[in-house]
Amino acid sequence: MLAYRGIVAHIRQGSVTDVAAVVRLFDRAVEWLVANGRAAQWGTVPFSVQPHLVAQISDAAASGAMRVAELDATDGPGVAPVGAMWLAEAPGYAPPPDRPELYLQGLVVDRAWQGHKIGRTLLDHAVEEARRLGAAQVRLDCWAGGDQALVHYYELAGFTRTASVTVANHWPGMVMTRQVSPG
Repeated sequence: MLAYRGIVAHIRQGSVTDVAAVVRLFDRAVEWLVANGRAAQWGTVPFSVQPHLVAQISDAAASGAMRVAELDATDGPGVAPVGAMWLAEAPGYAPPPDRPELYLQGLVVDRAWQGHKIGRTLLDHAVEEARRLGAAQVRLDCWAGGDQALVHYYELAGFTRTASVTVANHWPGMVMTRQVSPG
């Protein structure tokens, strides 16, 4: 659970009923990225009109890998999810893990809640989940282009740079690792 600046949020397992709301979060993120000169990260096309991305989100929800951050009902009526992530196997372009891990394959936060530590709460939840499962690390990959602000964000959250990768022959990425201390 997160309590920050009067906002109370919790993380729960996502389900197929969350897919539409999570796709909307990604659509809003794409709008924000484009408006802020960061279109190279996820492109300019909304996720909702890209069947392969909707399928990826749907698969994560159906498999039980999705986690959703939502505000408690006391924060307002009809509050939708404000963030989501899913944990899965590392993609083929990532170097193989050297120890047991959880891999964070997707993370999105509603831009309206920027600065309320929703993303950080999801990342910390992934680490706690890894700890419960006996994993030694959490890895993820992120866009490493532009001013590398996203890489710096993850560094502030305790991740370290592990490997530079190029995805689909053009997307500059960085695989990052956060060690999980036992118990």
